[in-house]
Amino acid sequence: MTVLIAHAILLIMYCPVAAFFFYHPPDTINELFGYRTRLSMKNEHTWKEANRFSSVLLVLVALSTFVFQVVAYFWMDGMNSFFGAVTFFTIHLILVIPVTELHLHSIFDKNGDFKSKPNSKS
Repeated sequence: MTVLIAHAILLIMYCPVAAFFFYHPPDTINELFGYRTRLSMKNEHTWKEANRFSSVLLVLVALSTFVFQVVAYFWMDGMNSFFGAVTFFTIHLILVIPVTELHLHSIFDKNGDFKSKPNSKS
């Protein structure tokens, strides 16, 4: 029962955070809230894209961690399933940063300008 409670606490911790960032990304560049790196804070375009993309990744991390938790709970014994889930979550959470940076570098140059102009729909 303790293992199940630990899994539930982990789930309660990461799902609301991922959902919050997905549904309420920061509108303006700030020093407190959002995905903040040198490139993401260059201008409004980089800021919005970085926060949009990283919030999608956070949701994917949350969903994949949930699936991992369910599998680990039945496959691993005791608290090993919880520690496995925490490790899985932590590794994937850290990977959000380089994956988002690669995405930003594929769209923007080092000054934050578009590498090619985005399609403008009239």
